[in-house]
Amino acid sequence: MLITNIVSAQAGTVRGKVTDSSGRPLQDVSIIIRGTKTGASTNASGEFQLNGVPERSTLVLSFVGLATQEVRLAAGQRSVNVVMREDVSNLADVVVTGFQRIDKKKFTGAAVTLRAEDVRTAGSVDVSRMLEGRAAGVSVQNVSSTFGSAPKVRIRGATSINGENKPLWVVDGVVLEDIVNISNEQLSSGDPTTLLGSSVAGINANDIETFDILKDAAATALYGARAMNGVVVITTKKGRVGKPTINYTGNFSTQLKLSYSNYNIMNSAEQMSVLGELDRKGILAPDILSRADYGVYGKMYDLINTPDANGNFALINTTEAKADFLKRYATANTDWFSLLFKNSLTRLYLQASIC
Repeated sequence: MLITNIVSAQAGTVRGKVTDSSGRPLQDVSIIIRGTKTGASTNASGEFQLNGVPERSTLVLSFVGLATQEVRLAAGQRSVNVVMREDVSNLADVVVTGFQRIDKKKFTGAAVTLRAEDVRTAGSVDVSRMLEGRAAGVSVQNVSSTFGSAPKVRIRGATSINGENKPLWVVDGVVLEDIVNISNEQLSSGDPTTLLGSSVAGINANDIETFDILKDAAATALYGARAMNGVVVITTKKGRVGKPTINYTGNFSTQLKLSYSNYNIMNSAEQMSVLGELDRKGILAPDILSRADYGVYGKMYDLINTPDANGNFALINTTEAKADFLKRYATANTDWFSLLFKNSLTRLYLQASIC
């Protein structure tokens, strides 16, 4: 801010002139004494006169499209010249359409930008679920309780009865197509193919920088009829000039160790009793070696039929030898939960990215 001070002998009145960075006078700039309702505005020549201004007051100057400035008057100062600067933050706002970045003040369509850190949801498998309740006109509905199933995303409601109502997804300028095309009926019926019905299910939420949602007909000028249901543009993180930075994201979840007492299942003796009955009925014959239920009896017949280098079999085909072999498994009762998990069941998800 460039301020030129000119001392005037007239007490209580402050005069001045306001120009832009190129020196042109600015008309209708608002000047208010901070903390009061006393104010004035500039004329066509950019000049203003403000009466009843106490010494050492602060003048607040504002104008549409320019940064608001404050001028602190020194003791006895009654005239100021102010140069208004452009509001860089407003000019830097852009709308990402997928193909280009447009200044927000030049974009006439309906669009909203969401920062990933503001909408990130812990444990979300599908990034489309992160948009739920975040933008006006965007509806995200869970139509199936199946884990990982695709949600129903609608922008400005349904546009067709029998046709597609899904928005178009664009990631860094690349249009993503669904792996499996899901109809409206399948999406609401819990069809298993809905697990593959989201084109953005595999995107890591930590890689996303912003979501830009295009909600009106302006998007059809870029993508044609496919954009009739709206467009969701995802911009991922990219490297920047400067010092290297490391971003770390860690999610922790814990739960109590599982116990067999929580489940109504057979122990080893009960299981071997059932298998023994199946064997006596001729169901577990040697042909079990080629079946899916190989199990303990499959291992037993494998040892009976496989000789070693000396021609001796690992297990003799007698009733006593087979009973001794099966008895070992009847008393096993391995607590797999204690072997797999120590004090608690802990899952740790880590991701590190270097920019």
